[in-house]
Amino acid sequence: MQTNDSEFTSIVRDAGIEPKNVSKERYEEIIRLAELRLQAQLSTALSADQRALALTGILVTFSLANLGGLITAYSDKSWVLFVALLFLLAYFSLASFIAIKAAWPVEFIFPGNEPNEWNTKEDLSGPWSVALSEQCNIYDEAIAENNLVMASNAKHVKWSVTLLVASPLAALLLLAVFSYVDPFIFSDHWAVSEVEAGSEASE
Repeated sequence: MQTNDSEFTSIVRDAGIEPKNVSKERYEEIIRLAELRLQAQLSTALSADQRALALTGILVTFSLANLGGLITAYSDKSWVLFVALLFLLAYFSLASFIAIKAAWPVEFIFPGNEPNEWNTKEDLSGPWSVALSEQCNIYDEAIAENNLVMASNAKHVKWSVTLLVASPLAALLLLAVFSYVDPFIFSDHWAVSEVEAGSEASE
């Protein structure tokens, strides 16, 4: 179980103490607290995964609903509605993709160690404090790596939630763009629809 000096070892040395001179009892307490932290990270990460999966389900449902509306609009040749739904489909698909990235399985470091990692003479017969200091280094690096993974996933979830909450604003923005490009686009569209409906009724 060989490790390079981590931030933990550097802090110990900066305090003017060699890691091998720290007492066994103190290392055991540090390791106990580190394992509690790793377990808390694992529980938090599992809860975050459940939220990400639930969010993914909501966004995929919205995407499929937009896809169904898109097919209907294409069949009815309702091009204004078709373009609007196409935009929303792309919008919710992007949000779904980001949410899926948050829920995607990633490498996560658990508390504990594998017996085959204790494979050197120092580990098996050297000073106990040296072996425990190396385990502290391992846990210190594991906690830091888990924090990075959790921060990345949290960022993806925040972006997905932001897109979901902002979807009504996106729809209003789309309507505003249509109205700006052609102020009569909606009135013309509904007038055509009424004429077609009247023609079918008269037939």
